[in-house]
Amino acid sequence: MSYLNTDVRRAYARLADRPIPPAWVATQPVLAEHATPAALVTAIRDDSDIALSDAVVRALAALAQQRIEDAAVVLLEALAPEALVRAGTGSSSEFRDEVLTDLTCVILDSGDLADADRLAERLTRRAHSRSARRNFMSHQRAATEVAIDASLELFEPVPSVEGQVVARIQMEHVRELLEAALASGELPEYVWHRFRDFRLAPLFGFDRPAFNRRRVHDNGIEVRQHLAHAS
Repeated sequence: MSYLNTDVRRAYARLADRPIPPAWVATQPVLAEHATPAALVTAIRDDSDIALSDAVVRALAALAQQRIEDAAVVLLEALAPEALVRAGTGSSSEFRDEVLTDLTCVILDSGDLADADRLAERLTRRAHSRSARRNFMSHQRAATEVAIDASLELFEPVPSVEGQVVARIQMEHVRELLEAALASGELPEYVWHRFRDFRLAPLFGFDRPAFNRRRVHDNGIEVRQHLAHAS
């Protein structure tokens, strides 16, 4: 049973029972011991003869690296089941597709197999490691982006020049109203001073005096009501 995508399944089904191409045998004599690509798949999956499995994997990988697509298809067919076992039965279809894609890349980039052994295990492990690492980094990046977005919501946006000018004009207007109210006696100085010293002083780094909180609250209401009426 093939575990690859439809195109590769069809390609392997077309190849499975045909004789191994003479051109393959000419450059990879070890393949002459097998009659068909299906026999190569069986040999690769045979855990009882790791040496033979490694020899066939090494030969097909060499052909695949020469852009002989049929050799890559046969090797993918042989290795896909173990690669997907590593992915886990509970993995998503997207992750399983990634593992198979990485398996193809690993086969085409396996120029260091001359002195390695247990190649079926080695190549499937490499493919799974690539997919798992990329998947982990993707989740980490997504989590970081969410955290950054959440943090940015805690900050006020940088004010524009126009916004700062409007705020300055509004403050100047408030100051003029306060000065006029205090000069005319409409707003008693002690009311303003209590409100200023208790509510505004801490904003500028000064200690808050020990006023009666209720009186300060009432004074604050009086100041705000006067400013609202005067403006």
